[in-house]
Amino acid sequence: MPNLPLKVSRGLQAGINQKRSQKRITVYKEIISAWGREFEVKKEEMLNGVTALSGSGPAYFYLLAELMEETARSFGLNKKYSDLIARETFIGAAKLLDSSALPIEKLRESITSKGGTTAAAINSFLENNFAGVVKNGIIKAQKGRKNYPNKMSENAPTFKEKVYAVVREIPKRPRFDLQTGG
Repeated sequence: MPNLPLKVSRGLQAGINQKRSQKRITVYKEIISAWGREFEVKKEEMLNGVTALSGSGPAYFYLLAELMEETARSFGLNKKYSDLIARETFIGAAKLLDSSALPIEKLRESITSKGGTTAAAINSFLENNFAGVVKNGIIKAQKGRKNYPNKMSENAPTFKEKVYAVVREIPKRPRFDLQTGG
């Protein structure tokens, strides 16, 4: 699965320190930080959840954008404007989320007026178990991740191969020399 947000310097990578030298960890963190953010988890099993959320997460947003676009078209808007509405809504919301110190819940509440159109939609989502559907889907992704090897084994990619795989995903960024660190 490609980590598409890396292409816009907003990727998120999680790792676990398994028998790595401090130099290797530092080089890896420097490379990753050039294209996004990274953090370390305490247990290897947590990587499955990170993959289900961050790795697959962009597809969840795209699905919702697709559904918004389809709904806009059902209202009689053409493909061009339906696409524009879906894209700009997500881009604007993402930029607000990125620039605001407010918790996500507070941002949502700030748009949801009691008795208003947004509240009607949110209530309909909740009445139709939107939260349960989304959570269950993410849990299935997390469990599905367990089918992929994530323990170090003879067949697992080396540290260098993993780093080069990340670098290859972003051809427009400068490449790093792992031998010299530059």
